[in-house]
Amino acid sequence: MLTDDLVIAEEGTKFGLPEILFNLFPGMGGYSFLKRKLGPVLARQILEDGLSRSAQEVKALGLVDLVCPEGQAMATFARFIADNQRRFDTLVTLKRVRERAEPCDKRELLDIVDLWVDLALKLDEPALRRMDCLARVQEKKRATVGADVAGTPAFRLAAVG
Repeated sequence: MLTDDLVIAEEGTKFGLPEILFNLFPGMGGYSFLKRKLGPVLARQILEDGLSRSAQEVKALGLVDLVCPEGQAMATFARFIADNQRRFDTLVTLKRVRERAEPCDKRELLDIVDLWVDLALKLDEPALRRMDCLARVQEKKRATVGADVAGTPAFRLAAVG
């Protein structure tokens, strides 16, 4: 979601960065991209509170572009394409401008991954159990959400229902 050009969320979808709940942080660019989108203070708050937020809440933060009724993501995407076809080149150029104005270089990401690995190697048994529990809950949710969307070409929907 943090690196996607367009994020469409269905109502009822929840977003969060729960890593803090088991003594980690999103080490694969989470802070880097969140800081660029929200600023350092809000990025830190979101990383440290571990809360789940609704689609409307993350839209208000600017992390989601469009919120649609449940089951309407594909139709909303199709409408977005139709509505923005004439200005597609401008949107692509603006994306390049944003990337140029706020680059995220490989060294930054690798340094953060190194810090994440050092911290992950220190996880204790209770933290690992919390992580395993969260992963099992996510797998159950994934099994019931959007099985037919997984193979959809042209875009990726990432949602936790």
